[in-house]
Amino acid sequence: AEELSGILPPETQVGRLDRDSAARPGRTEEILAGFAAGETRVLVGTQMLSKGHHFPRVTLVVAADADMGRNLPDYRAAERTFQLLVQVSGRAGRGDAPGRVLIQTRNPADPFWELVRRADYQGFYAEELRRRKKWGYPPFSKLALVRLSFPKDDPEGFTVLSEVGRVLRQAAAQAGPEVRVLGPAPASLPLIGGRRRYHCMIKSPDWPAIRTLYARIQAVIPRGGEVRASLDLDPVDML
Repeated sequence: AEELSGILPPETQVGRLDRDSAARPGRTEEILAGFAAGETRVLVGTQMLSKGHHFPRVTLVVAADADMGRNLPDYRAAERTFQLLVQVSGRAGRGDAPGRVLIQTRNPADPFWELVRRADYQGFYAEELRRRKKWGYPPFSKLALVRLSFPKDDPEGFTVLSEVGRVLRQAAAQAGPEVRVLGPAPASLPLIGGRRRYHCMIKSPDWPAIRTLYARIQAVIPRGGEVRASLDLDPVDML
C-alpha cells in the first residue's frame, strides 16, 4: 500500500484491508463501503479480499508474489493457492466493463499457472491427484506431523532431537517399506517464543503404525525435561 501511494497519482486514494487494519469492530465494513462508493480507488489486502465481495466497477486484480503461497512447505499449498487465485480473479469484471487479472510469478513456465488462468478445476484435480499418489500424500496415505520444541539455549535439546531421529528411522524400518519418516527438520517457523521448533513427518497406510512410532519417541524424551513433543494426525497446518 505504501509503494502504490508513492507510484500512483497523488489524488488516488489507496486503502488497505488486513487483520491489522480491520482490528476495530466495524472497520472492515467501513473499508469495503469506502471502496464500493469509489472513495478509495485502489484496495490492497490479504486473502480477506479473495471471495464474497461484489464490486461492479473493479476492472483490475493483481496478485503479487503468487509464488509465496505456491511454495509453502505444505502438500496442500498448490490446492489452496489455486482456490485463492481463482476466487480473487473473480473480483474483476463483474460489471459492464471487462476485467483483467495479473499474477506475478518467477516461474511462468510452471503448468500450474495455465490451470489457474483457465480456472480448470478438473485439470488441476487430475494433476494434483497424480502428484500426491507419486509422493505418497493423502488420500493415498495417512499423514502425521510430530512437533518437537525446546528452549533455544538448552544444550540437551539437540541431543534428544538426534536420538528421536535415530529411533524414528529404526522404528520405521521395522514397520515396513510403506511407513516413511522425514526429519527431524527445522519447522518453517523455526523459533517462536524462545523455543526452537522441529518437525518429523510420518507417512503410513494406517493410523496404528503412526501411533506406535510416536510411542517410541515418547520413550526417549526425558520426563520433566524441556523438550516437548506432540502428535498432529492429518495436520491442517504444517507450519
